Amino acid sequence: MENYRMNCGCSCGMGNSTAGRQGMCRQQENLWDMSVDKLPLAMGYVPMQRFGKTYDLRTGLRAGTIFPDLYKPFCGKGGAGC
Repeated sequence: MENYRMNCGCSCGMGNSTAGRQGMCRQQENLWDMSVDKLPLAMGYVPMQRFGKTYDLRTGLRAGTIFPDLYKPFCGKGGAGC
């Protein structure tokens, strides 16, 4: 089976190799609005992270990430450690 990523090229004339770069076409940017109902079955999807506020350096180092949306502390069994 062919790799799905190789199969989802942009129709604006830019090749697959440029799909992840800064100059991606408008069709690729519209993936934000795509409903889960329209996606193929049995495929894993990770939503794109929108760039927002960040932690200061000290807090980011302590949390292990500078992005508050990605901060998911491990609280131990039953969540009693948080």
